[in-house]
Formats: sequence, structure tokens, C-alpha cells
Amino acid sequence: MSMTLAEKKDSKSLLRRIQGELSKYFVTAKSNTFEETSEYLGTTSIADDKSNISYVLYAHYMNHSTKENPIIGVRGHYRGEDICLQVYIRLINPKHATMLEMFALCSFADDIGLCKDKNTSFFPELRSYVRNAAAHGINKKITGYKEFCIKKIDWDSVINQVKDIYLKEEAFEQYQECLKLMDMFDHFYEKLRCGNS
Repeated sequence: MSMTLAEKKDSKSLLRRIQGELSKYFVTAKSNTFEETSEYLGTTSIADDKSNISYVLYAHYMNHSTKENPIIGVRGHYRGEDICLQVYIRLINPKHATMLEMFALCSFADDIGLCKDKNTSFFPELRSYVRNAAAHGINKKITGYKEFCIKKIDWDSVINQVKDIYLKEEAFEQYQECLKLMDMFDHFYEKLRCGNS
């Protein structure tokens, strides 16, 4: 399905507005020289809020990432445009973070084994629990690229509330996985995050 000229202009305008907002307010920013390492740490997708199309995003270390200052690159395509964003891991605050930032953090946590008892990837579960939270009225559903990149959520609070719902519903496996996510947040606060949580 090809886009009309007007749709392409609208798409480019949306991307410019989002990138402008990101560069003003958040730890993620457009990178004109997007240098990546070859290994992907994680993948996710974003649904286009105006069609039935989903776009894939990849997380990986940036070339200038270091152990002391890990930087995750998130790249992909959205409505025909390249998306090139950097996330500075030590600046993320899970009590006030976007889905993009949490995708980067979870990909990083998976790679370094931030939670020893975890054998599966954090982000798909996190995303699933946030959807369940929206279904229970705890938070609003995140839709589209703009909300994925800009909407800030208190992930500690959301996961804690979803954990309690799972316990009440006797969904013990999901309850245990929520505890592992909260454990990962605790390890992150203790070992990596700059400043106070």
C-alpha cells in the first residue's frame, strides 16, 4: 500500500514534531550519525495508529557506549522514515519513563543479566503487563509511535499494581515474573542509575 504525497508530508511532519519534543525534554534524541554495533540486543514493534501496519524497532549498543555510560541505540523505520534514537541508560528513571526508554533498559538488562533468576526477555512481559494494567484501568493504553516515544509512565507503580491483581486472581506465574521485573528495577537503581531514584 503506497502513501499519497499528502500522507508522506503528514508523516514527515509528525516525525519532526516527535523528534523535536524528544530533543527538548527527554534522554532520547535523534542521531544524525547513527553508528551501531552489529549485535541486536532486542526487538519490538510499534503499531501505526492510522493503519494496520506494525513497524519493527531494534535495540543495540552504540559504538560510543561504554561500561560506565551504556548507550542503547534504537532504530527502525516508521512510515517510510528512518528512526534513529539514542537512550542513555543511566539517565532513565523507571518511575517516570517512556516505553522507548524501558525497551532500551530491558534490552540492556537482558544483555548484562541484571536479574540472575531470569531466563526470558524482560520487555515482552513488561509490555504485556502494561496492557493488562490498561485493561484494569490502572493506566491508559499506549498506541502509536508518538506515545511510545513520549508518554511517561510510573513503571514501578504499574507493575506493583498488576502484581497485586495477579496475586488476587491466583495467576502465580505472572505474579512471580512481576516480582522479577521489580527486582530488576531495584538492581538498576542500586548499580546503574545516576543520582537518586
